[in-house]
Amino acid sequence: MVYIGQGLRRDRVLELIGISKHQYYYSPKTGKRGRKKTSFTSRETSEGKVRCSNKEIVEKIKEVQKDPDTDYGYRKMTFQLRILGFIINHKKV
Repeated sequence: MVYIGQGLRRDRVLELIGISKHQYYYSPKTGKRGRKKTSFTSRETSEGKVRCSNKEIVEKIKEVQKDPDTDYGYRKMTFQLRILGFIINHKKV
């Protein structure tokens, strides 16, 4: 900063500019934010939890939607999959 080079203290310069020390020293993180996508989902069976691929879930959704009475949106489809034993979130559906 030009003002610091002229002999003003950092805190005074930041006060004049109107930013905090946190904003002055902030550097954004690189890479994608958040968690990585999962490619598997758990399913409750009589033997315990079993991992199922997302392709299996898509096939199960298509199977449920073949019936014209079960033209569900993502919320109802989530509950239908939970009834079938999948441990799944509505965002994944």
